[in-house]
Amino acid sequence: MLSTLRPLILMFTSAIILFLGYGLAQILLPVKMGALGVDRSQIGIILSLYAVGMLFGGIYSKLLIIRAGHIRIFAISASIAAVSILLMGLTFDPILWGASRAAMGFAVACAATALDSWLSGVASENNRAKVLATNQVVIMGGFFGGQFLVNAAPVEGQHLFMVAAMLMAAAVIPISLNKQQGPRMENDTALSIFKLFATSPLGIIAVFSCGVLSSSLSNMLPLFAADNNISGFQLSLVTGSAVLGGMILQFPIGYLADKFDRRTVMVAILALSIVSALATPMLVKDYPLPVMLTTIGLTMGILTCLYPLGVAETFDRLLSKEMVAAMGTLIATYAAGSIVGPFTGSMVMKYLGANALFYFVAGYVAVLILFIMYRMAVREALPVDDQEAFVPMQATDTRVVALDPRLEYHTPELPLSDEALSAISVASDNPGTAVNLAKLFADRSPDQAASLVAKLAEVDEIDVARLYGAMLGQVPELSVDIAEAIVASSPESAQELVDWMIDNKPDDYERLILAISKAVPERTSEFVEAAATKIAKDEGDEKLVEFAETVAQDMATEVADMRPADLAVNQPEDRAAELVQILTQKTESSAEEIAYKMVDALPQSSVQVARAYVDSLSVDRQLAMMRGVNSSTSQSERVKHALTSFIEQIAQTHPEQAIEAAAEVVDRLPDVADDILAALKNSPQVDDEIASSIDDKPQE
Repeated sequence: MLSTLRPLILMFTSAIILFLGYGLAQILLPVKMGALGVDRSQIGIILSLYAVGMLFGGIYSKLLIIRAGHIRIFAISASIAAVSILLMGLTFDPILWGASRAAMGFAVACAATALDSWLSGVASENNRAKVLATNQVVIMGGFFGGQFLVNAAPVEGQHLFMVAAMLMAAAVIPISLNKQQGPRMENDTALSIFKLFATSPLGIIAVFSCGVLSSSLSNMLPLFAADNNISGFQLSLVTGSAVLGGMILQFPIGYLADKFDRRTVMVAILALSIVSALATPMLVKDYPLPVMLTTIGLTMGILTCLYPLGVAETFDRLLSKEMVAAMGTLIATYAAGSIVGPFTGSMVMKYLGANALFYFVAGYVAVLILFIMYRMAVREALPVDDQEAFVPMQATDTRVVALDPRLEYHTPELPLSDEALSAISVASDNPGTAVNLAKLFADRSPDQAASLVAKLAEVDEIDVARLYGAMLGQVPELSVDIAEAIVASSPESAQELVDWMIDNKPDDYERLILAISKAVPERTSEFVEAAATKIAKDEGDEKLVEFAETVAQDMATEVADMRPADLAVNQPEDRAAELVQILTQKTESSAEEIAYKMVDALPQSSVQVARAYVDSLSVDRQLAMMRGVNSSTSQSERVKHALTSFIEQIAQTHPEQAIEAAAEVVDRLPDVADDILAALKNSPQVDDEIASSIDDKPQE
């Protein structure tokens, strides 16, 4: 517990110090430029350049961390940010400030990526949502506190620039005390913006709009306050209320988004933001400050929520395997909006006055509401239960998403020890020695055994079956993890591993084969058939039925975790029918039970399974007639009895599926219609009127 808590505390400490400095810089720069009388268009351009640097930082940060490591990149980034703010404190020059602002954006993005990726290595599958939430609170808490540091010294001097630089430099100290190495990283590719827009136009527009609106408001709010004679501690309250609103409102809005149609919630809260935005300029002079602070916090809080709402809306329409790649594109989209926002806001204020900032926000939001209503008209909403969960988050400036609980969890791959690297280095020349070293290493460091085995499996000279057998004897509790690691790194070895498992008969080879199937899902049918053949030959029908039930339950668990987009592509009903066809070919007496096991586990597959079962019986009947086994009459009676019994079982446990399954049976074998109809009418679970609906099926 302490070994996990200590690195978390060090990283969170570095994060809060860094964002204290960044929060101070965020309010200091526009106030300083306003005091110097800099033209509003120049202010907008300089402030927008932060997002340009942030965009490039998001693109290249992971590649830099792969090359140099987490601590070095964080230290370099903090140093760049500190130098940038010090340069701006020396003198005002638009080009110098613009370049320094872009460098700061790049540095903060890289530092945030280093922190977040390191956190993903410390977090586990069970606590990553809490770690993500804590990280967001720490970052926004530091940013919030930075708003009040502007009162520590006069804006006219250089002292505040020095304070911001000292904080950014000091952020290196806690994280440098962390002895734990960060996880291995891969430089993932982003999903095409065109593909993402075609998949979820509303998600992209919402994220882009969040960048435009929140960046224009947060960057230009100090100038709005200055033009309305708000300064000093009151200025900090104004900008702090915007930050606080962005933190607090995510929780009630997230609750509503998970309980109701998300797009309806978006329209409602955006309409409220129009009211609060229009009210703010009216309240600035004639009402107590707390009233205006409330409207600013409400406006900014709602606009900030557009980012997680847009992410959730996008995830609704994507396959699970596309979600990680989509996050890179979404963050880049937010950054693009953040480039546009400050400049647009500054131009509006330059030509229409300070109060026009909020009128611009209200007008933009009104257009966004019309777009959302259009999308509601042209695309049907998902059922609320199928909506992707709302996860409170800021636009994090990073492409690390391992902490997002909606994404599939992968155990972070920590750097291998010197002993493990030695085993890999000798694998080509001495594969036997490498396997023995792997056994010793697994005994001492079981948490890294799967990673080592995965690397060894990539070596051509290594016999993966022997390697797996050796590891199974050393760390049997990791049998599934090691099997998945081998197949994931060397898919071509899957069949060899399955054959070894079947021949050597480990106690739970059925479960291991299903685990391997998940690593190479396109070969599931092949592996299931190999296992079923072995079971039917050596252990008989009873064991085969048990295996069929395991397959069905495993598939049901997998389907239950699938998102709507994945279900539409994977078509589990057809896969279920294919597996039933494979399994029923191995037995005649237990075919009905196997088919029912699948329907019982996956009721939605009843039609497809019924079709596969009828086809298998039809083939059996034709073969029997060709071979002269039994008379055609007795064979037909056997088929009728089997199908009637099959439908009766479904009617007892899943009456809502029985009618469709019965209709499919009658459609394929019309001569069994009377028996099927009688079975349904005799079932108390099935309504007689509904059962009669299949009575019009064609008769032979």
